[in-house]
This record gives sequence, structure tokens and C-alpha cells, in this order.
Amino acid sequence: MRELTRTGLNMGAGLSTGATASRTPQFTTPAPHSALSSRSKHTLHSLPSAFSLLRSLAPHSPVFVHAQPFSTAAAPEFTSSPPSHQNIIPVSPHAQHLNFDIKPSTGSAKTQHPVTAHARSSPQHKTPLPSDSLAFSHPSHDDPAHPIFDPSLPGVDYLGVRGYVHSTESMGSLEGPGNRFLVFLTGCMCRCLYCENPDTWDVQKGGTSTSVARLVDKASRMKPYYVRSVGGGGVTVSGGDPLVQHDFLAAFLYACKRDLGLNTCVETTGLGTRRALETVLPWTDLVLLCIKGTNSTSYSHITQTPSRSFSRMLHFITELRSRNIPWWCRYVVVPGLTDSDKDVDELVELINGEESGGCERVELLPYHTLGEHKWKELGLEYPLPSTPYPTKARLEAIATRIRNGLVNKNISVSDGAE
Repeated sequence: MRELTRTGLNMGAGLSTGATASRTPQFTTPAPHSALSSRSKHTLHSLPSAFSLLRSLAPHSPVFVHAQPFSTAAAPEFTSSPPSHQNIIPVSPHAQHLNFDIKPSTGSAKTQHPVTAHARSSPQHKTPLPSDSLAFSHPSHDDPAHPIFDPSLPGVDYLGVRGYVHSTESMGSLEGPGNRFLVFLTGCMCRCLYCENPDTWDVQKGGTSTSVARLVDKASRMKPYYVRSVGGGGVTVSGGDPLVQHDFLAAFLYACKRDLGLNTCVETTGLGTRRALETVLPWTDLVLLCIKGTNSTSYSHITQTPSRSFSRMLHFITELRSRNIPWWCRYVVVPGLTDSDKDVDELVELINGEESGGCERVELLPYHTLGEHKWKELGLEYPLPSTPYPTKARLEAIATRIRNGLVNKNISVSDGAE
């Protein structure tokens, strides 16, 4: 999801967050970590004694995480003519929604930790569309025989749950209010034409197996800089799309709220299964929703997903409203692809919709080609080689059109122009 990622210190100025800033976690906040670290943002550190203590205080009935098998049914066709570049984007069916089943350990070893769930491996191949089965239709995703993972249940060793992490950044300032600890997970159900990080598509190949405890340790080292920044600060999890690893994501968000008292934010396309939503949203304070297209045809074309993916995204917005979770719209402006007046008007209509209440901010992200070299490194042809950057004047015009069209004038609009 990293179409545009910048970092910087935000101690004296920050985004106005409205109701978001007042959303305080319902957990007791422990004292700040006494020692801050300036180590490399991409290095995983050994756990300090403080987290050994946390683990000793946690319930001692460990759990094991098991991956469920997936179907490989073919995806439906596009509702419009397939794009000319359709055969150059490989699909990794296993880089989709991992479906985890939490089972109590039958052993007595208190030192056991959850095993890493491994997705079913499949060879790289070229195909017009990603597999529809994993992200949208596997029956076990909503099967009551497979309980929703709840990290707050007694006996769940949430600090020991493992997942795959692409990278982390210790001081993000544009991925939610205030200064934030950023985590980028691997795995994505989309194959966006302008994807900046195709190296995050595959869950295992793109990431490093990491425990929740290790991530929480890293976040704790900079906690004073988060909570004292304007807007409150906290943690933001992006990807890829973090809903792919929904159990790992839920365990991390829960740990950040319970053990650190930090605001939590998830950046996503919203294309998660019902299981993913039920697992993650209870521990989410804010969502950065990446709206890739403004109708089913453009959405499928840009994301290379089935035509009903747009409806799935709309359902996600409805779910946010029903749970009273605020969200920010992130919209990539690509000349000739997402920047027409029709596109902009459809985006405004979507935000104005009765079921879209809760949107607090619209952020325009100018298209760029900073990730093009990654496509080449992976042996892929970049789908938009001749697409120009949007001009400052066009970005400002789009922002003005959105402001004029929004019913709720309290929604802020950032044009992304520099």
C-alpha cells in the first residue's frame, strides 16, 4: 500500500484529527520504556527483560497457529475488455488471505511458542487475473467450525503469534495522526498497475518471520515520541495489504493497545474476508482506506481483481460505519487513469453516500514511478511506463472539486501537491 511514504519528526506540528484524536484505548497504559534506541529501522532487535516479564505475566497456555487449505477456483472475467498489459503480471495465489485456526496446545511446555503459519507454495506463473478463491470465496473463511481468532481470550499467547514483516519505520508522520511506528506486512490480494512494492505481494518471499513481541518491543522504544506528538501518534500497519495476515495483525494491534496504550491504524484496500474484518476491526482505531478506483470496472482494471471487488470495498466502508470506526480516504491520482472529472465526481459520490459516514479526511497521492525498478528486479514489465506525473495545477483542481462536492464540509482534503 506504500504509494507514498515519507517519514519525519512531528513533535511541534501535526494533522488535525478531529474525533480521531480523542479515541483513547480502553486499556491501562504502562509507564514509557526508559531506554530509547537509535538502531537501524530495518533491524529486528533482541527482546529486553521487560518483555520477558510481560510474557511471564501472560497466560501460560500457548496456542498454535495452523494454516487452512485453500481452493484454487478460477476468477471471473472482467466486466470490460482486458487491459493490454494483462499477461505481464504474475500471480502468487498463496500471497492472499491466510486463514488461521487457533488451537490450544496439548503439551505442557510453557516455553513453546506458536509456530509460523506457512502458506501453500505455488510456482510463479503468468495469468490475466489473480486467483479469486483465496481473497474472496474460500468457504472456511466464514465457517463457524473455525472460530474467529480473538487475541484477548484467556490462554492466547498473543505476544508469541508470528507473521511475515517486510519492514518497519520508527518515525512516520503521514500515515495517520501524529508520529507513528510503521509496520509493513507482506501479502496482497491486488496487483495494482502502479504498485510501488511488488516485492510485498508474496507473503513468505517478501518478508521475515517475526513475533508480535518483537514488534511491540521496537514500538515501545519510541513511545514518548508518539504519544507526545500533535495528534497523539501511535502505530500504523500497512503492506502489501495487512488484512492478508489478519490473525497476526489482530494480535499486534491488541498488544499495542493493551501493553502500550497506543492508537492503532490500519492501511488497507478493505478487500478482506468476513473473518478478517471480525478479527482485526475490534482492535482498530482508524483506517486509511486506499480507494483504487471509483466504479467496478476501473477498480478491477487497476487492481487486477474480480469485478465484485469494488462491492467488497463498499461493504468494508459500511462495516466501518456500523462499528463507528473513522476512516481516511487515500486516492492515487494517475493521469489518464484516475484523474478525470468523472472519476473525481464518483469519488465524491462514494464519500457522500449514506453508508460512508465516518470519513474524516481525503488525501490525494500523486502518482510516481519510485517503485518501477522493483518490477524490473523481479523480472516484470512495468505496466505504466509512459504515464506522466500529475501536475500541481491538476492536483489542486481535483482537491477543489472534491471540497466543493462534499456534503460534509468538515472533511479535510489534502491535494498532495508540493
